[in-house]
Amino acid sequence: MTRAEARKIGGRKGLISSVVGLITAYLIMAMMTGIGGRGMDLGWIADAGMQLNMVLGAVIMLISGYLWGQLAGITILINKKNHLVAGILCGIGALMTTAFLSGLPGFLLEGMPWKYSIKEGFESYVVKPFTWITVFGIIPAVAVGVWMGWRIKRCRI
Repeated sequence: MTRAEARKIGGRKGLISSVVGLITAYLIMAMMTGIGGRGMDLGWIADAGMQLNMVLGAVIMLISGYLWGQLAGITILINKKNHLVAGILCGIGALMTTAFLSGLPGFLLEGMPWKYSIKEGFESYVVKPFTWITVFGIIPAVAVGVWMGWRIKRCRI
């Protein structure tokens, strides 16, 4: 197997894993917004008022999952490293990359000095979302990372 084939397999599995991660994240938010007797609020995104940020975050997550998946493919199939560890590390890497990059547009558009101090804007638009995404996303990222690593290891061209 060549590096290009391993990269292609990993990218494909990473993209699929990102879709699973997005569905998981959507359901976690549905459960959180449904607290207080409303059950799961599957329409939470319509009320969130952040549809553009959510779409941008989803696109970043898909790209990030694809790129981290490529790295996982090479690590598992070419370098013969442990698929569980590689999957977990790449899953967490995709989560952290997404959490950080998805906050930057809000910071650049709304949190820059003309509305807040740079420190306040960075905390509000990057640090706080990064923290919350990490807190609620770390366990799903590990689980999906294990699944992705296992799926990559099973692949043969």
